[in-house]
Amino acid sequence: DAVTGELSKLLNEIKICRDKDCSFEELCQTISSHSQSMESFGSGRLSDEDRNGTLTRINK
Repeated sequence: DAVTGELSKLLNEIKICRDKDCSFEELCQTISSHSQSMESFGSGRLSDEDRNGTLTRINK
């Protein structure tokens, strides 16, 4: 299920942030970028561009 996959990715990223001792702000940014993806899943419109945009924001 795509939504479950997205949630597990989010959980992994939260763990990575915790391990790297990221700021709370960075963590919020990660979560908000994922929540946008989740909204796209809800409407069934997640293009490759959306996915890549999310990854780009996380990797900065």
